Amino acid sequence: MKLSEEQRKIGIKYNIMQLLTVDIHNERYNELQKIYESLNLRSNTLLVNKLLVERNVSELFTHTVYMDALFVIADYLDSRPEIIDLVDILYAKRCPRIKNIFVDWEYQYKSAGIIKNAKSFKMALVESYYLNFLFYRSDVFEEPDQILKGFDFEQDKYMLNYSFYMTDKNQFDNAFIFCSNGKEVENYLGDGDREGKEYVLMSKFFDRYLVKRRIELADYLHIQESKLAEYIHFEMKSQSKNGSSPLRSGIVGQIELFTKDIIADQNGGISWYNAMTTTDNEKWYGQSIRYVPDVDRLIRNYFKSFVATKYIEMVVEKKRGFTKLTLSRECIPDNYDMVYRTILCMYEMDVLYKMFAIMQKQYYTDFSWEKITNQDIATRYEDIISDLEQTITDKENRIKSLMQKNSTLSLQITADNSKQTAPLVAENNKLVKVIEDKDSEITDLKRRLEYQELFISELNKPEVEEINNTYDLELLQSKRFLFVGHIGDVLPELKHKFPNSIFMESETINLSGIEVDAVVMLIRWMSHSMFYKVKATSALLQSKIIMCNTKNIDTILQKMYDELL
Repeated sequence: MKLSEEQRKIGIKYNIMQLLTVDIHNERYNELQKIYESLNLRSNTLLVNKLLVERNVSELFTHTVYMDALFVIADYLDSRPEIIDLVDILYAKRCPRIKNIFVDWEYQYKSAGIIKNAKSFKMALVESYYLNFLFYRSDVFEEPDQILKGFDFEQDKYMLNYSFYMTDKNQFDNAFIFCSNGKEVENYLGDGDREGKEYVLMSKFFDRYLVKRRIELADYLHIQESKLAEYIHFEMKSQSKNGSSPLRSGIVGQIELFTKDIIADQNGGISWYNAMTTTDNEKWYGQSIRYVPDVDRLIRNYFKSFVATKYIEMVVEKKRGFTKLTLSRECIPDNYDMVYRTILCMYEMDVLYKMFAIMQKQYYTDFSWEKITNQDIATRYEDIISDLEQTITDKENRIKSLMQKNSTLSLQITADNSKQTAPLVAENNKLVKVIEDKDSEITDLKRRLEYQELFISELNKPEVEEINNTYDLELLQSKRFLFVGHIGDVLPELKHKFPNSIFMESETINLSGIEVDAVVMLIRWMSHSMFYKVKATSALLQSKIIMCNTKNIDTILQKMYDELL
């Protein structure tokens, strides 16, 4: 099968995502981190937004941030080809045997049209995905399935969607069909006849069923059906005010008490529960979330689960049919008191998960690779420099190849000035543009390399503590500084001494148009991306930069005084 450009993109995307997923499973984040940081994102907004997107959430909740970082990377694969280049560089280091074998195969096939020495060998999972990635990238192998045993584009295309983009939402909506017997369902689920099938939970009959059940629930509560959501929310929302909660009796009071106990037993705060839904806190007391659960959705989900379990009982277990009459006659609750109590518990479950979702969003917002990985700083930046040097070498080699091709085309153009030279002129112009772009990329990479080396040289300087302090604090406080580093963790007193200054504690801060007298870098407590961002900010090009590798505040102030004044 000859692969189109679009098919190759799909295959590349799938194998990159699988490579990084295997690493995430094994709690290895080196490659993921380098690829994610290469995007040079100004904030974690795209990462946070992944929490709102329907995608496959198969990783444990403690690891979803890494999978969502992978989803952010995946969104850029079509528009940022340099990411794919970086993947190749990183995994070539990981899998040198595979890279060398593949380069040899390409050479044999290009020169002889056949691979003579293709011996079979065992591969680790990462090696297998990397080899498939290389075949999808190659412009030598037009039909990889004719060369590599097991290469299957259609399978990769299916698995891309199945493994990464299938959602857990509404999992039974297209699984349960109206049927006359259990055999009909078995055929349907086994890729049998799907024509003319009607889904139970997506049908107009279920919508009618739901309306009837809502009316019956409202009658039990002696309210109008349209007031169900409002009534349940008013009953269940916290009645606390400024931290004080009234004691409540009945089923509502019981559910509130055991929910608070659940939180407290996990060493959480009851005040968290109160803050979620109360609307009575005064401004001086503190923040309230004022969360209003979607009660109509909870009611729908209750009756969906009621019908689903009845369907499983009748069709899966008893091998009977499930018709529209079954839905209308045999899926009616016996006890609406139990229905009401269950929906109240669902309300509390929704509130508890919302608490987790809010915390997860904050975690994503504050996410920082430096804090998570606890890497040895010098080792990490030496590794980054090595990657940059390799990237520069690869791009310089690519430019040499392009220049040779450009020279050949120029000779052809000179030799033949007929109309037939038009395509050659066009291709030549394209090559010139590519070369210019590559030159620009290399210039930028070399500048970043220079910054990395400067950063490491500062890191390696010994700490020198000042003995005689002659600085004038009032004079320093009359100036405006940009302090760079995790100030809140290391030197929070700087914020008190310099309230009019700016504190850059993450790489996401906006520095455009900033005006300061000097930049103070706490070099041991800042990331390379923060360092690079300051160096690359045009507004700071003329600003004095003071580098400190100590957390002794007197030494820092003395150095500021000496270098600035």
